[in-house]
Amino acid sequence: MIKQALRQAWTMMKQHKLFTGIYIAGTALSVTMIMITFAVLYIKFAPIYPEENRDKTLLIKRITTIYSDTEGETKQAYNCSTKLAELIKEDSKYLDNLSCNVRSNKAKKLSASADKSTKRIKEYAVYTDEQFWKIYTYRFIDGHPFGEHDVRSNNRVAVIAQSTAMKLFATHKVAGKHIYVDGEELTIIGVIKDAPSAITNTYAIYMPLGLNSNKLWFDNTRMELAGMYDIHATVKKAAEKELLKKEITEKIARYNASSTPYTYDIADDIFTHVEAIYNRTDFGNDAFRNFIKEIVLIIAAFLLIPALCLSIMILSRMDNRMVEMGVRRAYGASRWDIVSQVLIENMLLTLVGGILGFAISATVLFGASKWVLYLFDSGDILSNYIWDIDNWGEQIIDFSMIFNPTLFAATLVACMLINIVSALLPVAAKMRHSIVYSLNRRK
Repeated sequence: MIKQALRQAWTMMKQHKLFTGIYIAGTALSVTMIMITFAVLYIKFAPIYPEENRDKTLLIKRITTIYSDTEGETKQAYNCSTKLAELIKEDSKYLDNLSCNVRSNKAKKLSASADKSTKRIKEYAVYTDEQFWKIYTYRFIDGHPFGEHDVRSNNRVAVIAQSTAMKLFATHKVAGKHIYVDGEELTIIGVIKDAPSAITNTYAIYMPLGLNSNKLWFDNTRMELAGMYDIHATVKKAAEKELLKKEITEKIARYNASSTPYTYDIADDIFTHVEAIYNRTDFGNDAFRNFIKEIVLIIAAFLLIPALCLSIMILSRMDNRMVEMGVRRAYGASRWDIVSQVLIENMLLTLVGGILGFAISATVLFGASKWVLYLFDSGDILSNYIWDIDNWGEQIIDFSMIFNPTLFAATLVACMLINIVSALLPVAAKMRHSIVYSLNRRK
């Protein structure tokens, strides 16, 4: 029976090409828009290599200093210092790992030889410590990460990305070789598997914190908690993020009790991974809440508007099939036989539209990766960054970041359910009529 129903559905698709084309296009549009939306959100929020600890990570990029004198209070935001990191680590109940790091102010010139005629590439570098490799789960394809001894001794070692090794040495087996960073020699001790450039903490070369050549732009002699670093921390359990936030805030409050004339405020500057994307200071306290509302409205529009249009089309088409329904019922077909035939037709059309929609969404994500990942960055549908061409950079997306079988199946099932409902309503309305009425519908 199913085989016969599929054959009849296929015949209907060939006979009614306009209806078939519109139905498939409507479904493909819904699937495309939803897949793009969820793929962008998946890339931003899901635990993806090397940020597989996103659900347990906190980020502190700045701390607010408050200077008090007879004229009042002056507030200024700065990056963090290593002393702040030590204060956070001290007797912490919830902290698992903590790392300080800073990106180079400008791109470094990397080469495989000190000879000026040797090929050079320009890349940004990150200065960090040994805990960085526990927070971010980079996979080493050659060598190993630098450790505590390397950081404390300021050893001139480096970890580089696989693509950097291929550009300079034409092989990734380069552990033990030397690399020159702005003419200064370092020993490569590890090579990490490349991460998609869409991931926020992907760089070409990593070096111990003590090799940092950046200069502090202010005097922090009396502002010991202010510095130039970002602090990345992970909790032991994802549910303990808020507890660690509270613990850090309490430590700062106790530190303020013995600190004059400078005190500090950090309560609004400790971000989870999601909050770091929707930075409250830059985009407002309601940025993330507004974003959730917009996403719900977008998904509802992408699902319901095409479904409503399809329902109207199916209702109109059922008028032309009234005689067919009457004949089939006159020859003994049950109401369920007719309903099931319509459902099979719609499920087949939805499946074809879903596959087409996935193909289109993958094409858009790969082809427009230069700007599409900036969607939603400021809590709006269209991020301000999209209009700033200076911020555009090639965003390399891995296929695994797009093809999430669970996501695609869920999207297809949602579209199928809504399309089935949009088909059932017109069929149910027409099935109320008698056989005689159906047979005489066109007279």
